[in-house]
Amino acid sequence: MYFIGWIGVSIFTNALWGIANPLLLSWQVNEVLISLLKTILTGGVSMVIFFFIFLIIFPNLEKNAVREESKLEKAKKKNVSKEKNRKIRKKG
Repeated sequence: MYFIGWIGVSIFTNALWGIANPLLLSWQVNEVLISLLKTILTGGVSMVIFFFIFLIIFPNLEKNAVREESKLEKAKKKNVSKEKNRKIRKKG
């Protein structure tokens, strides 16, 4: 998954830079400012893409635990048999 993010960052950053760089050069922007903008562009794209990848790689375990507990509570309210309760707990 991390590799896919790295490829996505590379493709998207280079696509944006391919549009921005000729414009900046035609406007005769200072080379230092161009380098700074490229750094900011790369960092921003990386941050956005890897934010979503890290959400997948590192899920919120507390939220999952609360969800499983609510399933068990619903099962208890419906008087689900002990056998089905065990199966629900094993899935979680």
